[in-house]
Amino acid sequence: MRLITKINSYFAGILILLMASIFVFTHFFIQKEFQVQMENSLQVTFESFKLTLGNINIIKEQEAKAFLQTRGDVIGIAARDHLASVLCYYLHLAAIEYNLDLVEIVDKNGLLLADNEHVDGLKRIKFHFIKSQAGAKQFYFVKRDQRVYLMTMTPVVFDNQLVGYLNLGTMVDEELVTYFSSVLHSKVLFYMNNKLLAGNSGPVTLPSQVHDYIQKDLSPSMFLPGYKIKNEDYDYIFFTMASDSSFAGTIGIAHSRAKVKAALIRLDAFLGILLAVSLIFGSICANQLARNIKKSIFGMEPKEIASLLDQRTTIIQSTFEGIIALNQEGLITMVNQEARKILATDWEMLGEQAMNLFHDTKVEEVLATGQAIYNQRQVIGETIIVYNCVPIKTQNDILGAVITLRDLTEFQKVAEELVEVKNYTQALRAQSHEFMNKMQSVSGLIQLGKYETALTLLHETTESQQDMISILNNAFSTSAVSGILLGKFNRAKELNIQFEIEPTSLIPKEMMIPDTGLVCIVGNLIENAFEALRESNQAVKRVWVKIYPRRDFLRITVIDNGPGIPKAIREFIFERGFTTKKGHNKGIGLSLVKQAVEDLRGIITVRCDQQTIFMVEIPVKEWGKRC
Repeated sequence: MRLITKINSYFAGILILLMASIFVFTHFFIQKEFQVQMENSLQVTFESFKLTLGNINIIKEQEAKAFLQTRGDVIGIAARDHLASVLCYYLHLAAIEYNLDLVEIVDKNGLLLADNEHVDGLKRIKFHFIKSQAGAKQFYFVKRDQRVYLMTMTPVVFDNQLVGYLNLGTMVDEELVTYFSSVLHSKVLFYMNNKLLAGNSGPVTLPSQVHDYIQKDLSPSMFLPGYKIKNEDYDYIFFTMASDSSFAGTIGIAHSRAKVKAALIRLDAFLGILLAVSLIFGSICANQLARNIKKSIFGMEPKEIASLLDQRTTIIQSTFEGIIALNQEGLITMVNQEARKILATDWEMLGEQAMNLFHDTKVEEVLATGQAIYNQRQVIGETIIVYNCVPIKTQNDILGAVITLRDLTEFQKVAEELVEVKNYTQALRAQSHEFMNKMQSVSGLIQLGKYETALTLLHETTESQQDMISILNNAFSTSAVSGILLGKFNRAKELNIQFEIEPTSLIPKEMMIPDTGLVCIVGNLIENAFEALRESNQAVKRVWVKIYPRRDFLRITVIDNGPGIPKAIREFIFERGFTTKKGHNKGIGLSLVKQAVEDLRGIITVRCDQQTIFMVEIPVKEWGKRC
């Protein structure tokens, strides 16, 4: 699968999962919020229902007072004397006149004296009733035969004495339900012993826990979402009503969920549209992002990048040059095995500053300017390395740099051998040239018959050469230095320069200093002196050399009586390419001397008075001593 397709698929999957989660949680929480709002609305309706009951009670109470005022004496006497026939007659008239469903009178103990349904008389039955407290309105349910009434009770007083109670009742039927529904704008249900008695919201089974919950005084009412009683069209609030203890009365008020459902449908539609738009927009963005990512990785697929990375890693690790990669901050991000081998360190370099390892490098300058540096030499530990530092660039930015290292130790071994061979070659060439001159002189003397003079010349030549060789062999523990000095001694004869090596010169055997550095320093300083004397007008041209240990240093001194170095250019003479001489390949010798001295952690000084003096001091302790 291609990278763009993968990114689009993953992003689409994540986006669908995210939007589906948002859809579900939003739907859930908003439905909960609607449920809370519905519960609050039903609580308000519940309070309105109680006010409506109060209004009905007031009406019934007013009707009872009017009835008592018009027939109070008759009712009072009949109630006092228990005249059932008279009471039943008058109660029947009152029911017709005031359109009452039930009118009855009970004595102070609850014994039924008369009602509007038994005109010819009735059995004396004792009912349980709830006596109203002084100044309080009282309404409750009562059951008469198979009918349930909403009852209002009024005391009957005659001669300032309580003789009984007048109860006015409205039958609980569909008409009463319709009345409450029209007032409350809600559905109303009446229950008797948890069974529906009357209602206009369809058959709804009352959960048994409702009555117990309310009776435990946990709350005056109980809210139930419709889905809990298998009716998702309504939400309900249930509460109990006082009754005459013959049954448990419960009232339910229902609010339609039609508006809530419509709101949820609109919400679901909005969320669905939002999900679709987000998916389309996200897919477009994911596709664009994938294309930008692929463009930034040069149109390559992940497998191609992985394969290329493996190839380059193998190449980097198999090369014979040390490679160190740096980021923009100069931190080391990659080191190959050869670099670790060259540096010979257990230090974990990854994540460290390159400047901590390469103290003399110009890494910061390379990262700042983007200019590469090449063929720089530095001593790290006891290893002399040559390195290049090349910046890694994009179109406008510098992403880092790459340092390539080479160990000069192996090269130095070969160079030392080549230097020795070259020195011996130069010495032999000079000796051969000198020998031919002497032989020609001897040949001429013999031809002239001056045999004694010829023999003396041969002895002098042999003795001078042997003395120099003896001095070199005894003074210097390294044949490389002896060879370069012998070669320069013979070359000085060719140039008609007096070349003197201080007899007290000495390099002890226990001193351990690389031959390559010493040969480079001694050879180039002497050659520089020869070059200066070749342009000099001095009658006697002289070069004097002394090499000897002094305290913890090995001191090398080269003096010539040439024209000297002007003060204005002394600070530039060690720069590569700087020269006052004519011709090509000039301006290299002293720069090599300077580099070799720094590699050996030494110092070099120049002084010009009547003579030009170069003095080099190399610390012996830096290189240790042979045991």
